[in-house]
Amino acid sequence: MTRESTLPKSKTGPLYELKTTLLLAAPIMAGHVGQMLMGLVDTLMIGQVGVAELAASALANNLFHIFMVFGLGLLTSVSVVVANAYGGQDRKAAGAGLRQGLHLALLAGVLVAAAGSVLFPLLHFMGQEPEVIEKGKPYLVFLLLSLPFIFVQMAGKNFSESVSSPWPAFWTSLIAIGANVFLNWVFIFGNLGAPAMGLTGAGLATLIARILSLLLLFLWLRMDPFFRPWLPDQWFLPIDFKALWQLFRIGFPMALQILFEVLIFSVTAIVIGILGVVPLAAHQIAITCAATTFMFPLGLGMALTIRVSQTAGARQWQRLQTICRTTFLFTIAQALIFALGYILFRDTIAGFFTTSPEVATLAAQLLFLAACFQIVDGLQTTAMGALRGLRDMKIPTLLTFGAYWVISFPLGVYLGFFTPLGARGFWIAFCVGLGLVAISLLLRLRHFNQSLKAKP
Repeated sequence: MTRESTLPKSKTGPLYELKTTLLLAAPIMAGHVGQMLMGLVDTLMIGQVGVAELAASALANNLFHIFMVFGLGLLTSVSVVVANAYGGQDRKAAGAGLRQGLHLALLAGVLVAAAGSVLFPLLHFMGQEPEVIEKGKPYLVFLLLSLPFIFVQMAGKNFSESVSSPWPAFWTSLIAIGANVFLNWVFIFGNLGAPAMGLTGAGLATLIARILSLLLLFLWLRMDPFFRPWLPDQWFLPIDFKALWQLFRIGFPMALQILFEVLIFSVTAIVIGILGVVPLAAHQIAITCAATTFMFPLGLGMALTIRVSQTAGARQWQRLQTICRTTFLFTIAQALIFALGYILFRDTIAGFFTTSPEVATLAAQLLFLAACFQIVDGLQTTAMGALRGLRDMKIPTLLTFGAYWVISFPLGVYLGFFTPLGARGFWIAFCVGLGLVAISLLLRLRHFNQSLKAKP
């Protein structure tokens, strides 16, 4: 278990730094994969109900993820503030960071969920089939209701990880996944006397599982003696709006950075829906798989944010360089494994999700394209993590916006609607956009590294 209370200068070197990063990243990865597995389990079980339900879950999940990842980015500010305080051994600042993070999470969760409700009158104008919209509405309601619970759980999770103790979030997420599978079985198919609710039942099961995950995490934080010195001295102080604003200023650009990437995938799903139910269902299968494996480099990126912020708080600049280099090399190796898996087993993977040969064939083609962007997707995620740890946010935000929305999305629309490529054209554009982001962020980080080398 990674619970270092200091950042010793005597323990350095590439292998040690990589080991320390991976010990922190492994449960973070598993926690992120756990969150994605809730959607993956829903997709697998809903796929057995019908193609229309699978397409409806694709529409609802892609809209929901726009709001969820905004909170994921916004609450990364808790990681930066707490990890920096942890690196400097400032326990009071770490506890204050958690308390302010909880205020931010609750306020943002309620406001974002309310904003999401605006979508319902607009669904009929998105070019989707009426059956898909009607089946997706109640499912989306339950997903939006879970947002405040997800945001508060994220704040606690980021706090725990930032004091180098990521396992509570892992184990509580694992329990929630098991609960989600069981509740899906109950509510989707109508077992144990419950009505067969289909897709709506999957939404209810996910909401209950996410509430359970939140309760278990904070119970762990309150009862584990390790966390007591780092927790707030007083939990229920009035909101410090000045401190809350500072936390928001750190987190908002991070939220935009992540949002620009996820939004292009979500909006693309809506646009692909215009092509028909089969392309949308195939896209949902491929994007669910790609998003699940993306949780591994995302976990590395989150761990790198924490380690860079901790090391910067301790002002160990040369160590910071080693941490970044070893993480990037591991990211490349990991991405090659995932790419090879998609290439070799794309037909088998697609067959797990659907009994429709037409959907499975197109999904396998999209999975091949997912293999093509694994390395650049991993590198852009970890580079972004390092820059977040250094609190460099504004320029990377502009770089991601330009690559995704000025270049990649228009290219996808052209290839998708004005060439025979269809849905494959959008995925080719994904490759281009992710490659541009990776190159630009690595160059930006290199600029920062050169300035840090000059520091004592």
